[in-house]
Amino acid sequence: MSSIQLKKAEIGKFTINFHGMINAKKGTGYQSVAIFEDDEGSGNWTAQMLINDMSPQGTPEEAGDRLSAYLLAMSKAVKGKNIKHLKMATMFQAVSK
Repeated sequence: MSSIQLKKAEIGKFTINFHGMINAKKGTGYQSVAIFEDDEGSGNWTAQMLINDMSPQGTPEEAGDRLSAYLLAMSKAVKGKNIKHLKMATMFQAVSK
């Protein structure tokens, strides 16, 4: 199971910690950070993700397979409905006071 947690909120920008499970039985997964940002206040949002704790793999193919499994797990957590529960508009109002 993948999960998300708000790390930081600013006006027009928020950062989320993601935890993606690759194999729940083995307890293997990854942590990453995603940054969502309003492009210069235009109302158009961008998102970028940093993956920085993937363990080394034996071959490029194995590394690609591991990345693929991780991205699949992350895609389940990144769904809009999971981001929506963070109520970013309310947080931005609190930050701007």
